[in-house]
Amino acid sequence: MKTLVSGENIQVAAAKVRVQVQYNHACDVSTFCLYANNKTKGDDDFIFYGQTANQARTVVFEQGANSSVLTIDLQNLAADISKVALTVSYEDQKISTIGDLTLNATSDDTGLFAVNFATANRDECALILGEFYRYKGSWKFKAIDQGFNGGLQPLAEYYGVEISEGQSKPAQAPTSIATGAQGGKVSLSKDKPRIDLAARANFDLIKVNLNWNRGPFTNTDNAGFVSRESNAGFVSREGTGGGFLAGLRDTWTNIRDSKLVNDVSNSVSGFVKKFTKNGIDLDLAAYIQLQDGEKTIIQALGNRFGSLENPPYVKLLGDDRTGQQEDGEWLHINGQAWSKIKEIVIFTFIYQGVPNWAATDAQIKIYINGEPEITTQLTEGDDHLPMCAIARFQNQGGQLIIERINRYFLGHQDMDHALGWGLPWTRGSK
Repeated sequence: MKTLVSGENIQVAAAKVRVQVQYNHACDVSTFCLYANNKTKGDDDFIFYGQTANQARTVVFEQGANSSVLTIDLQNLAADISKVALTVSYEDQKISTIGDLTLNATSDDTGLFAVNFATANRDECALILGEFYRYKGSWKFKAIDQGFNGGLQPLAEYYGVEISEGQSKPAQAPTSIATGAQGGKVSLSKDKPRIDLAARANFDLIKVNLNWNRGPFTNTDNAGFVSRESNAGFVSREGTGGGFLAGLRDTWTNIRDSKLVNDVSNSVSGFVKKFTKNGIDLDLAAYIQLQDGEKTIIQALGNRFGSLENPPYVKLLGDDRTGQQEDGEWLHINGQAWSKIKEIVIFTFIYQGVPNWAATDAQIKIYINGEPEITTQLTEGDDHLPMCAIARFQNQGGQLIIERINRYFLGHQDMDHALGWGLPWTRGSK
């Protein structure tokens, strides 16, 4: 049985699927039958502990002690139902308190797929686990693992279920932007984490900008996450690092085409966490997977700047080594090659300075020809974790789906493990 990772999808040939969601603490598992606008049509499309089946009984819910089971008759679902979303919520509590979750899908006792959901350090009250969706006349399942700010009621409102007056304000539904809509801004947030752009043959040049508040910040000893001034730290940009691992510098493996640079932050928990007098320096980076299965990373660490004309069709426009460029760092995506790209994950890490995301006031801006400016903030981070997976670009039948991730990690390998990239890593420096 295949185990899926976040963002991965799989063909589902079975006519009827049994989905079991296992957990350590009781929580609310719910299902939403969605239509072309990604919303329900009425209460019958909302299946949960208070309504254990729809009228057609094509979706049936069963509550157990440490698991919930959903039986979905894909073959007999109404023809205008385009998706079936699976969610979990924990009212007024962070999802991290219920422990990790496991989803297992079977058909006639034959395993189809599984998904594991790590919930540690997550502060949302709900998760969108995944969705079954129609694709070219058949069904597929996609593992989503998208955090949601709110419990069951705002989650239901998110999908268009009407709530009676006197209850909380409805959460905003996913945004669909009509191609050609210009002007204005669209912000990705916990309540509105996804934007769907209609399929195009050519998205032209897509521009991604990272900008932040660099400081300076007051400090007494110039100690930091990685210090430029003292050349002390796990890695020096100039290659003159001393201090903590100076003796290992000359023995580090050189960067090769078949290897990727491991983030220095995997081993920095013992460093003094104070700002350097030059403030905070963020590095913009991206993971890319092409339709042919090729996977790679582009980032300044290791001088992996990418290419627009050739694979991976994504390019980092240099590296702000001074930390003083007013317009931050830029990454370009070749929208003419969108049909060759399967997924891009935009991420950043604090190369210099303490992990204090609120102080950075960091913001990503995405510019796509003919579309409103798309923004998202990086101000909700864990100050012990210096790396942030910001947003995911996905190609779904030519559509450009942009999803806010906003998850924080100790380093590249931790992020790789959580997002299921499966890349090789070795130590390196800029």
